[in-house]
Amino acid sequence: MLARFCVAGALALHLVGCGASGRTGPTGPTGSTTPPPEPPAGGIKLVCPTPLLVGQLDACSATASGANGQVSLINYVAAWSVAPAEVAEVDRFGAVTGRAAGTATVRVSHEGRSATADVVVRAVDGLVLAIATTQASGRAGELATIDFLGYYSVVSADSGTLELVVRSADGSHIATARRDVTRGGGQFLLQNNFQMPAGVGSVCGVASLRIAGRFVEPTGPVARPICFDEARP
Repeated sequence: MLARFCVAGALALHLVGCGASGRTGPTGPTGSTTPPPEPPAGGIKLVCPTPLLVGQLDACSATASGANGQVSLINYVAAWSVAPAEVAEVDRFGAVTGRAAGTATVRVSHEGRSATADVVVRAVDGLVLAIATTQASGRAGELATIDFLGYYSVVSADSGTLELVVRSADGSHIATARRDVTRGGGQFLLQNNFQMPAGVGSVCGVASLRIAGRFVEPTGPVARPICFDEARP
């Protein structure tokens, strides 16, 4: 089965190391190599996602600039903290999670320098779609899959229902996957497996959150239909 992936937004950080080439000393037993001095610590820039839903996780980004103007990502080597802890928490790599409604201040420290950023956490009905994938050959009669990964929040009722509806290009219903969730919030993976119908041209999956008969419109990097085309004979 062929796989196609549509990934938007980053829940992961990539640390890029930059190596410096040094000059070698003269050859022979009297030769030596002196590494260049490290540049002094520069300023730190901190950017954090805001607002967050209760239960939503997203990554802050911390960068430090050296005396030579080089900018480095320091998420993996810096120290992280957040206050108040009841509003949000942050892990040792700078990923922050909303815990309760309010405003929390994230602090990052590295080599005697620090920076802060405020994160607003909202206790509202919400749906954030972070990643979507499709796995399908597109051939009629064969298995196809559409997935959505994201975060939900239910505050106006005791429960809600996550739905992933798959339709053809003309709007005809193909399949629906549902998952019931209780009051609160957190991460979810919603998957719809179905047989590819013939003659539909293309199929699209749409994710939503239904609370007491009301649909909550999704937000986030993939808050749109995810589609793939039918394979031609």
